[in-house]
Amino acid sequence: INAETWDSASSSFSRQLTMDEILNLQKQLAAVQQASALQRLSERNCVEIVSKLIESGKLKVLFTTNGKEYLTPEQLEREIKDELLVHGGRINLVDIPPLLNVGLEHIEAKAEEIARREGVTLLNGELLTSY
Repeated sequence: INAETWDSASSSFSRQLTMDEILNLQKQLAAVQQASALQRLSERNCVEIVSKLIESGKLKVLFTTNGKEYLTPEQLEREIKDELLVHGGRINLVDIPPLLNVGLEHIEAKAEEIARREGVTLLNGELLTSY
């Protein structure tokens, strides 16, 4: 065997090993992808978990007006502040429920909290700030 034949044979052997490694990695990837699919929670399971957390008092949520989603009080506060910012620092409370899909009673209660803590003014049903 001359040097050229040896180099050609050894490079083919190296490529073969590389292909074997690639095939092995593909098999490992497929196994991992299937395993993670088995560990996913269904939407129904997630709803059951959230329901149990609500019943036990470990999670406080507000229901949206369509009843399909949950919202934590902290998230509601963030979204009200975001809407206040988007509307230039002034928004009427009755304009917020259709934007956030949450009942006016929740908006009013959270707006009062925001006004007490954040220095935002609540005047005649409007949130006002100097953003």
